[in-house]
Amino acid sequence: MTPDALLEVLKRKGVFDDVRRQMLADFSKGGREEQLLKQVINVMHEATTRDPSLLKLSQTKFQEAIYAEIGSEIFDQLAKDVIADMLQVKEQDVRIEEAIRSLPEFDLEEGEAPAHKPKDK
Repeated sequence: MTPDALLEVLKRKGVFDDVRRQMLADFSKGGREEQLLKQVINVMHEATTRDPSLLKLSQTKFQEAIYAEIGSEIFDQLAKDVIADMLQVKEQDVRIEEAIRSLPEFDLEEGEAPAHKPKDK
């Protein structure tokens, strides 16, 4: 089984949807959502205090200006934290492994799919 075929099977089994939901729940439950919101509000407050003309911009221009103010610092740290959490063995890892093990043509102990034998004609 090719990696692409394996991914397709996992998608059909809903494994990726389960993982996505679990990651979002972990993000919200872990307080990261609230922490990120506080950081963004703080950046907005500092930017508008420093340059009150930002408040006169259209919504789109204001968002662009604030996003530029936020820069990558907040998101880089958030990404590092989320990735560190993801690297820990979690429930979704077990779910993916179980889905792979349930495939009859995949031997996880061997680390690869066995070679396909051509059918006799």
